[in-house]
Amino acid sequence: MGHYMVQFKYGPENFRGLVQNPENRTEMVRQAMEGFGGRLHAFFYTYGEYDGVVLAEFADGESCLAFCAMIASKGGFAASKTTVLIDPDEARRAFQRAGETKTSYRPATT
Repeated sequence: MGHYMVQFKYGPENFRGLVQNPENRTEMVRQAMEGFGGRLHAFFYTYGEYDGVVLAEFADGESCLAFCAMIASKGGFAASKTTVLIDPDEARRAFQRAGETKTSYRPATT
């Protein structure tokens, strides 16, 4: 299972709906995510460039993308940004492989 951080922006219609009918959206998001085999770890609203963030697990990137596409297609957010989160042990193994791999690669230089 991969971990993902999905940051999202609401449009005016999303804010209008929340102001007219304030509700905690956590269970709605959790159920929608589970429909794609996902698991919600955290849901937060934020200040700044994005209005909120969810931390989740999905079996693969395709499942995460399908979840995000479904939410966007229904007007659930106006924009989003998804970041793949890498477990420290997975990163360590990747760095180890990078050091052990024999390659003729060299960076471009001037």
